[in-house]
Amino acid sequence: MKYLEPLFLADNIHSEEKIKRKLSRRAGVAGLYLVCLSDRDDELFVLYPDEEFMHAPYENSDVTVVGLARGYITAKHLVKRIIEEIIETEGTVEKATVKAFFNSRAGEGSL
Repeated sequence: MKYLEPLFLADNIHSEEKIKRKLSRRAGVAGLYLVCLSDRDDELFVLYPDEEFMHAPYENSDVTVVGLARGYITAKHLVKRIIEEIIETEGTVEKATVKAFFNSRAGEGSL
């Protein structure tokens, strides 16, 4: 799992570093959802509950985290906020523009 900094954070996330530390130790964070870039052509983002990463198959996954939120509905609102910012910056929301948006946000060559 890698984090594409700076992360988008929902208003109910207060300690990004503490959450990252817990995730790296495979300790759960109640109600946490990770907003990740999708590798599928038919979707842009995937919401994963943190429990997904507590199991061995996900331990060394290539998932790219772009946001954190507590609660599924809050995570969906965070995705909406991300999409609105992409549209404002790039003019459209397609795979290529999403990639360009996150590259410019994190520094070229990040994705």
